[in-house]
Amino acid sequence: MVDVLWDPLVGTYVDKHNPRWGKYRSYLVFVGIPLSGFAILCFWNGFAPSLLYAYITYIAMTLLYTFIKVPFPVFKLYEEFWKIYTRTDAIPPQYISSDAFIEKSIIGDGSEIYGKVYNSVIGSGVVIEEGAVVRDSIIMQDTVIGKNTSVEKAIIAEEVVIGDNVEIGVGEEAENVLKPKIYNSGLVTIGECTVIPDGVKIGKNTAVSGETKPEDYPNGELVGGGVIIKAGDNV
Repeated sequence: MVDVLWDPLVGTYVDKHNPRWGKYRSYLVFVGIPLSGFAILCFWNGFAPSLLYAYITYIAMTLLYTFIKVPFPVFKLYEEFWKIYTRTDAIPPQYISSDAFIEKSIIGDGSEIYGKVYNSVIGSGVVIEEGAVVRDSIIMQDTVIGKNTSVEKAIIAEEVVIGDNVEIGVGEEAENVLKPKIYNSGLVTIGECTVIPDGVKIGKNTAVSGETKPEDYPNGELVGGGVIIKAGDNV
């Protein structure tokens, strides 16, 4: 019952007063000392057991604790000693063409969607061209998916350029030849700034990194479990 009356009184007092050491920091510094003292007395058994002693020390501790707990839940954007700064990039909103289709997906700011996206996360600044289909994938910012390209179960890093008529995530699963414990579960992993030429196929459990060319794909395909790492790149 004491708290029912005491908490609103303390909250009102805190809102209307601005101590020199800060609106909330002052209570933390000055009330903390007697609060610590009463907390020790409340649980110290050095005195003979006394119900009155227990009541006095416990009530005093809880009353002082109110000065600690009540001020801080007050959220103020303009608190002098606890300023909050925000930052946001100047990115335009998403553009979804009239022919696009999106289902159960997250589309980042600045993206342009002309194709179809299913169950995927699309980062900011991504372009998915006409006729492209993206399923069950994560595509990070500033990546371009070419026309009539299909992407299934892929993780594609930033600033990747994928050409037209590419098929990603096709064929049967095979164990990855480099790191089978990492590149598995039927996923295709494409590193940042990678370039994939037009018309190639990339199988499951594969990893590609770097500026690849048609001759890097025997018979136009990277089979399941395969890896292409261009000089100086890592996957």
